[in-house]
Amino acid sequence: MRSLLLAIVLLIIWIFLCGMFIVPRCCQPTEVVATVPPKIQPVLNNSIDVRDNSSLIASFSEGILFDNNDDKPIISLKDSSVITKLSAYLNNNPNKRLVIEGKNKNDEQNTSGLASLGMARALSIKDLLVKKGTSSDQIDIQPIVDNDMKLERGRYSDAISFGLGEVASNNDNLDIANLEAEKPKIYFAKNANSLIITPELRTYFEKVKKYCDKYSSSKVQLTGHTDASGDRNYNIELGRKRANFIKNYLIRQGVPSNNIVVSSKGPDELISNQNTPQADALNRRVEMSVSK
Repeated sequence: MRSLLLAIVLLIIWIFLCGMFIVPRCCQPTEVVATVPPKIQPVLNNSIDVRDNSSLIASFSEGILFDNNDDKPIISLKDSSVITKLSAYLNNNPNKRLVIEGKNKNDEQNTSGLASLGMARALSIKDLLVKKGTSSDQIDIQPIVDNDMKLERGRYSDAISFGLGEVASNNDNLDIANLEAEKPKIYFAKNANSLIITPELRTYFEKVKKYCDKYSSSKVQLTGHTDASGDRNYNIELGRKRANFIKNYLIRQGVPSNNIVVSSKGPDELISNQNTPQADALNRRVEMSVSK
């Protein structure tokens, strides 16, 4: 009996000690880790509106995007019909003129072949409208350098903007004499084969385009020239590239490529033989003539 009592006492003591010093793993407290919800990216307002004064004509609700260093527009399927709508508005209102501003940053790489990436971006939108039947005469482009553009996930949503205005009354006297009298100087920087199309050049090229529309057999002769420095073969090719730059611009404005003839004289027909920077600047040019 005494042995039984002793065994019971020992069992109670053992159970007590287990409770004090041995805690089963299932009963140990577990560390509670707070779950942080993923950060939600804000929805950007990329909408681009086209307004005639206060009237909304068309709206790209998801914007027109461009990849960094690229001139190919990215338009959502939802907004694909907006180009058709805008083109129809211009077709139904021939007195209206659309200005497309194309922007780029200074540090973007321009591989478009045009004078600036902003110009190429604006022209890409113009091309879409012209393909829908809009007259190129109703669309003007304006390249702009804007270093405040915001790059979001490798793309720009603010590289294009629009403006609408009235087409000025056309009193142009489209004859050869006037075109020759108004012909602007087309100069290039040293070793450059592209340039910024100034408002003066743009106005003149529009007149050339209208003349070619009126006289389908007309010819535009573009001759590239260089200064006398460097290798002659290099300069012949450089002069040709300069003439082709103007040709490509005219084609994108609507002048048929068959109406344009390109040649290069390189350094062979200098305006000035003086070996000065001023003389070299005069020699780096494209000469343009129009014939019926």
